[in-house]
Amino acid sequence: MESTSEQPDYQPTSQTPQSSEDLREQISRRAYEIYLERGEQSDASQNWLDAEKEIMGETVQLTSEQALAASA
Repeated sequence: MESTSEQPDYQPTSQTPQSSEDLREQISRRAYEIYLERGEQSDASQNWLDAEKEIMGETVQLTSEQALAASA
């Protein structure tokens, strides 16, 4: 009998440096989600800016948490 333990094929964001292409893709996906939430009449530029703020905010928060953990 074989034991199969599935491991996720991703690594936590805090351990994986993000390329600018990955970051742009994340922002693009989130901007599209925001568009779907707000509807067809939403402003594409504002959707992008809001998505960028959310994604970049997460990146900044992770960096701050890593700095705090390293200094402890």
